[in-house]
Amino acid sequence: MATGLVTTSRITDATPAAFSAHVESRDDETAVAAQQFRLGVDVLLGGRRSHFLPESAGGRRKDGRILADEARRAGYALAETATELAGLKTGKMLGLFSIGNMAFEIDRASTAEPSLGAMATKALDALAHHPRGLFVMIEGGRIDHAAHPSARATKTD
Repeated sequence: MATGLVTTSRITDATPAAFSAHVESRDDETAVAAQQFRLGVDVLLGGRRSHFLPESAGGRRKDGRILADEARRAGYALAETATELAGLKTGKMLGLFSIGNMAFEIDRASTAEPSLGAMATKALDALAHHPRGLFVMIEGGRIDHAAHPSARATKTD
């Protein structure tokens, strides 16, 4: 089956990680990031680019790996903005639209991030023609964060 994970939170967050990685702790998001494309998830769209970049490039990886480059070598097309996502064709894709979580919907207009609807449509279009069908998990992950007391104080946390 073709597979995809789409979220407005971190692509390495607990829900997408449950479908794409095997780690001891949900907080080990750098390990989740390394496993997601290596395990063959076809479409990964969400936030938290920081777990795909080394500390020297403003990321959180202590191992120096640049997972975006590794994903590209593994055949993934990459996007960091709504415009770049719209330009992607079918096939494997990795969209990392924010260094942290994506913006709340109410704040999205001032960003270059795609909407959940745009990501969902792109994922379904990319996966729809697989001869053995598809599985895609699509979540508005930021809705949970909006209820957290500190969520409004740190939009990209």
